Amino acid sequence: MVRGVSFHPDPLNYSNQVMRISSKTDGTPANTRQTQVCHKRKYHEGTYAARVYFNDKPQYGPDGDGIVETFYAISPLESPLDPAYSEMDFEYLANGGWGEGDHALFATSWETFQLKPWTPVNAYDATRNSLQGWNTLVLQVSDNKLRYFINGELFAEHGSKVYPEVAMSINFNLWFIPEQTVQHPEMRQYFQDIDWVYFSKDTVLNTQQVTKKVAVLRENNVAQRDTVPDWSPKHEDYCSL
Repeated sequence: MVRGVSFHPDPLNYSNQVMRISSKTDGTPANTRQTQVCHKRKYHEGTYAARVYFNDKPQYGPDGDGIVETFYAISPLESPLDPAYSEMDFEYLANGGWGEGDHALFATSWETFQLKPWTPVNAYDATRNSLQGWNTLVLQVSDNKLRYFINGELFAEHGSKVYPEVAMSINFNLWFIPEQTVQHPEMRQYFQDIDWVYFSKDTVLNTQQVTKKVAVLRENNVAQRDTVPDWSPKHEDYCSL
């Protein structure tokens, strides 16, 4: 096990294993561990998809922290408000936050941002339902449109103003919102499971088409296959946490 990353049998299919990312805190910076998994920076237009398990409650310890469970693509921000920046996010807030209540899932497409003073340039939509359990997330990036789907339903559509300009890495992470950390000394741990992640370059696929392609790979015992060429010129791998 890499720190914060482990593999476990799928409770619904013990012949299958899922990747688990775990993050924990006791409310102090010194004892907070956040976890991120990144892939190469070479993705742009096409279809992004993942099957993920979101949790509304911690694995152990007191509940209530602002926790963000994610699937997203991102590039480095070379300078504040850099226009050549790309980021596309699914972010599930199990305990709410960012102006939302008990639960929220944000689909956010970024043109750029500045940290100080905080200046976001993005488009976003939020759903306020619990997504506890398995969910299939699909993002279509084509023809100056970004279309976000949750379990086959169109959730958000964003346009050319926030369309990605540069290659991105594909990532999952599990992190805490500092302003919403519960002031309690007991350690608590949250986790998110990932069954699979899939990308089809320069192709628009719907949720049913993606799941069929994943099923065929499983039937042929293909555990991992990467046919996406490196970006030209090749980019350094990028993790942002």
